[in-house]
Amino acid sequence: MISSEATADDRRLGAYARVPIRESVAATVRLGVLLYRRENPFRPVILSEWFRVACLSLLFTLLGVAAAGEAGGNFAFIGSVMLAGAESTIGLMCDVPMRDRMDGTYWRVRGSRLPPCATFALRGIPVLGAGLADCAVAAATVGLLTGRLPLAISMLPAVPLVLASLLSGAAVGLFVIAPVIGTRYDTLTYNTVSSLLVVFSGALVPRSAEGALGAVGAVLPLTHAIEGIRAMLAGEPWLADLGLELLVAAAWALIAAFMYTAMDRRGMKTGRGAFEA
Repeated sequence: MISSEATADDRRLGAYARVPIRESVAATVRLGVLLYRRENPFRPVILSEWFRVACLSLLFTLLGVAAAGEAGGNFAFIGSVMLAGAESTIGLMCDVPMRDRMDGTYWRVRGSRLPPCATFALRGIPVLGAGLADCAVAAATVGLLTGRLPLAISMLPAVPLVLASLLSGAAVGLFVIAPVIGTRYDTLTYNTVSSLLVVFSGALVPRSAEGALGAVGAVLPLTHAIEGIRAMLAGEPWLADLGLELLVAAAWALIAAFMYTAMDRRGMKTGRGAFEA
């Protein structure tokens, strides 16, 4: 005999399936905004996240000065500003699918007319704004404290590159968290990706375009955006770097979509995994 609770869930899923795509997209975005505002109140963000971002960017910039003088400080300043946004975006985007797993609300995601990865991506739109705010806080604070405010202002035309790096970071965040949802390795996964960005993206250490290390950096988010900003500040062409960063974002987004679709189907078929039926 089918329980009344199961029947009610089935009726709700059927109702979700009849909602027009446009309304489903709008409702998903609104839900993402509401969830972000609930979990990230403004005052704690200032006291914790923005303070951490400013201190870390200041540390990286001062280490650059100690290693290579003013030129090294400028190099590290640009990289630390970009890192602030990328790392924040990856971490917050990892939390989006984790929330449904912890709250036991994945059945609502499955009932949507949107694919799971699209639902998570739309709910993660506020994360892009948070990453952009982190970049602005790092640039303004460290620029003011170290006398690099003119350099920070000169980076304003690079906003398209910053946004492209946030998109690629969000796509990587969705991908890397998928295999470890429901395990104890979620924090390890985020820390690993952040470490790879620090070492291979060229944010703090000059990147070699040759060999295996260059290949790793080429497929990571942030790499081409940073190269584009450095080229723009030097008066060189940078649109190709913007295109490459967007290509990296699209590639990781496609991989993430495939990953969530495969995991969703496995959950429905076997009842095992992070997205069990």
